[in-house]
Amino acid sequence: MDRVLSAAWQTCTLTNESITLLFLNPPYNYDRFGDQRRLETEFLKTTTPKLIRGGLLVYIVPLTLLG
Repeated sequence: MDRVLSAAWQTCTLTNESITLLFLNPPYNYDRFGDQRRLETEFLKTTTPKLIRGGLLVYIVPLTLLG
């Protein structure tokens, strides 16, 4: 890897299809202030366009949610 960035997603400004590896640990909860959408779904929708075609997505899912 040429560069590794460890930062809060909201602080990053990235162009689409600019990342080769996304290691994501999204918030698993409901949006308390909006329309009660699942936060992990919204997180996935905003992050995956940044991944290049053929890139690798590592998505952390708590075992309790897989049950």
